[in-house]
Amino acid sequence: MQTDRPFWHVQNCGKSYRDVKDWEEEFKSCSIILTEEEKKSKFAKYFYRDLTEPTPELLLAAERENELPEEETFMPDEFAVRMNAENIKNLKSGYRVLNNGIGFTSMRVLQPGLTDEVMDAFLKYYKPEGDLFYKNWYPNVHARHYSDMAIENVGRGMERVFFVDSMTAEKLGVFEDTPGQDPACIAIDGGVVISEPMHQFGKNRKYLVETCYYRDIPGGRETIINFWIGLTWKDGKFISMLPEGEKVDQLEVRALFEHCAWEFAQQQQMILLFWEDWQKGYFK
Repeated sequence: MQTDRPFWHVQNCGKSYRDVKDWEEEFKSCSIILTEEEKKSKFAKYFYRDLTEPTPELLLAAERENELPEEETFMPDEFAVRMNAENIKNLKSGYRVLNNGIGFTSMRVLQPGLTDEVMDAFLKYYKPEGDLFYKNWYPNVHARHYSDMAIENVGRGMERVFFVDSMTAEKLGVFEDTPGQDPACIAIDGGVVISEPMHQFGKNRKYLVETCYYRDIPGGRETIINFWIGLTWKDGKFISMLPEGEKVDQLEVRALFEHCAWEFAQQQQMILLFWEDWQKGYFK
């Protein structure tokens, strides 16, 4: 489900990871800090900002030994029910290793100030060169975003994060005529991901499914982000990629939850800082 209203999209560097012929040379040009050329950009100012903290609720939810109860978790095949108008208000933020071994996170990120006007201006006029969009989003953590892959640190060192498929509302069982649909919903998207350590080609691979649910709140928006580590989408269904009897490590699930909380706090901060500058005529 998507509307014609503006919602979050990531600007990439303009090429696919499949275009890369020599990864060792590619890595040499890939950095979490700004290059001398990037420092000259009028958008470089956002890289040097003081980062903002996630909300106290999300920081509390990310604490060790503070897993969600099993009954507060769900698998993707329950997405449509959990996100309907009746149940969505009861969603809790947190993380857990499920009884089936899958690592689960769910997070509500309140984003006051992100109105349609603000998002529309950001998407149309915030156009950093090259890697700057991704670096500015989460300084010193994000390195490069391709059309189908990203390089970043998600809690276990620098990784290549491959986007192998989209995660649509229809795959999640949400259709235009779904009964009880949430009237505040703006859009639903996400992805099917495989990640691996940056210099370990094809080794220590991790599989996950991500969903992003964008909805209205008074004076802004909220984004609900879910991850299922160890899961993928194949042949029209969700399947576990975990060996029989294996569980995702709790610390890995917690690290992803914490990363996401900080990442989306920086997203909101970056957008609102740009909006302030746009209103002042900084980019006009």
